Amino acid sequence: MSQSNGGGLIFCSLIVLTVLSYCTRPDVGTIDFTAPQGSNQVSATVSASTTPPSSLLSELSSTRYVRSPELNIRTRPKGPIIGTLKRAAPVQVYETKGKWARISVAGQPEQWVSEPNLCGVAGCADLVNLADSAKLTSSLQDTRQTIEPIRYRSDASECPCSGGTNCIGPRGGRYCITSGGNKRYR
Repeated sequence: MSQSNGGGLIFCSLIVLTVLSYCTRPDVGTIDFTAPQGSNQVSATVSASTTPPSSLLSELSSTRYVRSPELNIRTRPKGPIIGTLKRAAPVQVYETKGKWARISVAGQPEQWVSEPNLCGVAGCADLVNLADSAKLTSSLQDTRQTIEPIRYRSDASECPCSGGTNCIGPRGGRYCITSGGNKRYR
């Protein structure tokens, strides 16, 4: 009988030591020991804090910047809009789900934004706009170079049907001149 009590005491001591070592870590909450009246047993209650310390939050979050002119803040992904952020505003991202980023601290009311509208470098919104305008300018230049001027041909010798070339009439119709000198519309 004394052996079972000794083993139980050692087991309880190990549990208490484990709980104590767990609770002395900086990222865990408090411990409360209570002993019922007239009992040799000790019960421990561990309560973890709902918000991690600020040092841990800075490790878990990343600073991002708003890329679009205005970015809607929502209560949940695809939820109702509760506010907006302006271009280049810094935000702390604590979690991402698909294309959505949570910018609120755990334990606070949730705030979500569209993640593709965020970038990782300060001033990236200006760089993106410059890149977009450069792409637009180059695409316009390419378009100008590829469009050939429309030539109106009126001479029958320029548009024979045998050569595969067409004439374009004054209202945009395409035709060729047959060997007999008549117009054949295509």
